[in-house]
Order: sequence, then C-alpha cells, then structure tokens
Amino acid sequence: MKNLLKYKFINKLCIRVVNITIPAKDVRKKIRQQLQCIRLEDFKKNFSAKYPDYYQFVMFQPWGDFYIPCALFSEFKKQNNNAKILAVCVNNMQENVLKSFDSVDKIIKIPKEYYYSLFSIILPTNFKQELKKGKLYCLSHWLYKEAEQCKSMNFLELYTKMLELNYPTKLNVPSRTNITNINYSNTVLIYPESKSFDCAELTKNFWLELADNIDYLGFNVLFNTKKQKFGKYKTIFLPIDKSIEFAKQCKFVIGMRSGFSDILEINKVKNHIVIYPKSMYFKTITKEQQIKEFSRAFIMEENKTFEENMYRLTSLKMFNGNAQEFIYNRENQLNEEIINYIKENL
Repeated sequence: MKNLLKYKFINKLCIRVVNITIPAKDVRKKIRQQLQCIRLEDFKKNFSAKYPDYYQFVMFQPWGDFYIPCALFSEFKKQNNNAKILAVCVNNMQENVLKSFDSVDKIIKIPKEYYYSLFSIILPTNFKQELKKGKLYCLSHWLYKEAEQCKSMNFLELYTKMLELNYPTKLNVPSRTNITNINYSNTVLIYPESKSFDCAELTKNFWLELADNIDYLGFNVLFNTKKQKFGKYKTIFLPIDKSIEFAKQCKFVIGMRSGFSDILEINKVKNHIVIYPKSMYFKTITKEQQIKEFSRAFIMEENKTFEENMYRLTSLKMFNGNAQEFIYNRENQLNEEIINYIKENL
C-alpha cells in the first residue's frame, strides 16, 4: 500500500477521501501530512539517486538566505576537492541568479508542491540532514538542527557553519560589466519595500519627502518598485543581476532593510544607506515562532532587548562592507539624518 501512495494521483485521491470522511480537523491534518511525507520522501530519494556525484543544495526562498550560500559556494568547492554543486530552485528569477555564479555546476527547477514541502512539512524530532554527495540538503536555518549545539552571532556565520566552512571565510560574487552606457552617477536609487519587515512603518509620505529633499540637492531620484507610484519620480524594476549592476552605478542607494540589502552589500555597492524598522519582528512568521527559532539558532545576549539582538544578527556589518545603517525613530528626524549623511559624503 505504501508503494501505491507514492504515486501523485493515488496520494491526492487519498487526501481527498480523508478530507471528506474524517470529521476531526487535527486528525485530518496529521493524516494529510503523513500522506504528503510519503510522496516527498519518494521524490527526495529518486532525485538524489539521479545525481550521486553532486552536492545537492535546495535554495531557501528569502533573498538574503538564498544569496549568502551562493556567495559561499566557491569556498565550499575549494574545501571539497572542487566538488560539483547542484542547486535546486523553484522559479526563473532564482535560476537566473544561480546562473551568474560559476561555482554552481548544475541548476534544476522543481515543481512548487515539492519545493515548498521540503521547507514546510512538520519534521520528526529526530530529523537530521546529511551534508554529503548524492543527498538533497535544504539550505534553511529552520532545518539546520546542528545550530542548537553551535549557535551563531549572525546569519553569515550560520550559513558558513551550515556548509561546514571555517568562519569567517571569503565571499565570492560574479564579475559583471555595465548594463548600459548611460551615466547614472548623479542618480539616487531608493528601494522602499521589504518582504520580511513591516515596510509600512515608513509611509509613502516619508519616501516622497526624502525624494524631494534629494531632488533639491540636484540628484535624479529613481524608485526600485513595481507595486506603486511615487509622485513625479520614475520607477524601475530590474532582474536581480541587473539591479546589482545598476545600483553600483548610482551615487547613493537607499532602502528598507531586506534581502535586497544583503545582495547589494555582498556585492560591495558603495554609498549604501539602509533603514532598520522599529519593530524587528518578521511579518512572515509569528512573534512566537521567531523568538523560538532565533533563540535556538543564534546567540541571544541576555542583557539586550530582542530588537538589539535582531539588529546584531541582521546587521550588514557581517559582510565587512560600508553600509550606513539607520534605525527608524521619528520620520522627520530620520529624513534629516539621511540628508545630512548624503551632504557629508558628496
């Protein structure tokens, strides 16, 4: 019977029957998860067997968590006898970013149902991944059980340990060429959105006032967004690889702390100004989940608040870059501080 449940049609049919016939919600949920796990384990087994000579990494979706391992893969290859790396992703944008890294030897996109299940299923308490050739390895701190015994001071240290590298280690990024002959040296790029933090803390009026003040200084202002308009200012939204090169050409780059901030800092974008929110709780998970997970995987200093610890864990200083970091307080004061910083660095 278990072999039959590996087949998609039969597995889904059984789940449908469970939904119809079992009245208790908790029981239905538990049985559905068990059925899904059977299919997932069969997928993992078959996938791994196809590529026995590769280290197989399933890339975690948040852009910071996605990009940091990419920048570490070159050192991973060096420390593992030039091992071949296979990267598993779920969409075209992820695939394009992976293609820019020479250290990635093979890229495979998998169906969404498998990809999200690899990160979202309820795992048994004795679950442990194995970092070895021919085994799927999910690059997510949620699945890195060793973190409990070897806690980290920041995200870069965590992913370095996950790849069994010595910390600190070298980050490697793709070499790039200019995407255009147009001169953007008088342009200030603003990215006002974040998927992790509550970007609504900084209102549209805040960004418009900041843009007006920058415009008054004689700069061209561009907003990096595809979701909304910002008055008279033009918007732009490029693929990640082109966004990096575009940002490198700008005079200043200003934004809300996000995975895009990690990517720009790893690529050593100059005059990078990053704003941290008042609330350091992620909007993608509950406060309880975040406190539990971060206490498990990271060193949380007892004499500091949760926000202070979160700032240390996520600060772009972990990349040894030069980003200027501001923590949000009052909008007017923050706006003035950023403008003063720009004036001082002209």
